[in-house]
Amino acid sequence: MKILLTGKDGFIGKSLLKDKDFLSHDITAIDKEQSQLDDLKNIFNNQKFNFLIHLASTMTPNKSNSNILDDLENDIFHAIKLFDLAIKKKTECIIFISSAGALGSYGDEKPSIKSVYALSKFFIENFLKLNYQNSDTKILNLRLSNLYGPEQIFKNNQGVIPNFYHHICSDRPIDVWGDGNSKKDYLFIEDFVNLMNRIIEQGPSSGSFDVGSGVSCSLNQIIDIFSEIFSKKINVNYMNQLASDRIDMTIDIFATSKEFNWKPLVNLKEGIHFYTEWVKLHEK
Repeated sequence: MKILLTGKDGFIGKSLLKDKDFLSHDITAIDKEQSQLDDLKNIFNNQKFNFLIHLASTMTPNKSNSNILDDLENDIFHAIKLFDLAIKKKTECIIFISSAGALGSYGDEKPSIKSVYALSKFFIENFLKLNYQNSDTKILNLRLSNLYGPEQIFKNNQGVIPNFYHHICSDRPIDVWGDGNSKKDYLFIEDFVNLMNRIIEQGPSSGSFDVGSGVSCSLNQIIDIFSEIFSKKINVNYMNQLASDRIDMTIDIFATSKEFNWKPLVNLKEGIHFYTEWVKLHEK
């Protein structure tokens, strides 16, 4: 398969590009600097792709409301230009990586849009479905829960697992918005990489699917796991709940598992242990 991957330097991009099964395909991987329209035209003119996997994004959930116009232009308008070019060049399948963490599950009655980041994901999902439903290109939207694991670095307080790990190792209290009992879904990165390999092996397909572990876990449960790993009591600073934060998130992965013959294999306790060992190795 010939695959164009955007966002090669991000957490997911790096993880895919270290996987031997994914690398067995003909991969063209680009970063944000290579994603300008003229550069993309040259890429598409030189080859035809089976898959476009769009990972690139400049937004983060907790920062997206601070610089709205630039974020919308960099994320939404750039994505539209990219997808339009891919369609014209007869790309067989566009895979858009959306966010269940920001929007909730496809099974919810209506999406929970509490940030510009969530709005951008929702807009792009629906733009793809509405504008290209009669196209020969297949559209696959994947709403991811909270990914974590090796290659995820602590940056701008993003990611519960690296955030907690960083604070614990720095002997600083963990800041928790709310009482810590809200539950969310956390998916180990290798399980997601395995899903992507299954999708590619199966060939171009269309649809909208929730992607997660299928098990919800509270922040307090995660703190307990870290406490067991580090063999010490973790100091926690509980604060008022953020208005932009989803209180609970449950992901039903039955349709995804059935469609792609896939299921997650790594539970949260195992995954956090793998992550901490990876960080220790790479901190040396």
